[in-house]
Amino acid sequence: MITKWTDEELLAYILVYCSLADLSISEEEKNYLTSRFSEEIYNKMLSILEKDSEAERRRKIKDAYDDHLYNNDETDIIYEEIHNLFTIDGDFDSLEKNLLKKLDEILT
Repeated sequence: MITKWTDEELLAYILVYCSLADLSISEEEKNYLTSRFSEEIYNKMLSILEKDSEAERRRKIKDAYDDHLYNNDETDIIYEEIHNLFTIDGDFDSLEKNLLKKLDEILT
């Protein structure tokens, strides 16, 4: 499966994926995402994610990430964005922590 996304689309996909870690997108998370990305990109990535299985989500992230050949600084920025999203509602719960571990496997 080859996923050809821009850097912004990949980041949006990852962050929307993260926002769904606890099975719902909080109002704070949605506000963060729609302030960070255009409404069009947010809706596009949400629509794709809702159709993808968990395995497809991880595979798409891995494929697109590998395709972009991010350096360490760029990967750090992705992790910073993930951290911002996970803590925006004041609760970094166990579901989010588990997803972060899975993303570590994909992004390293």
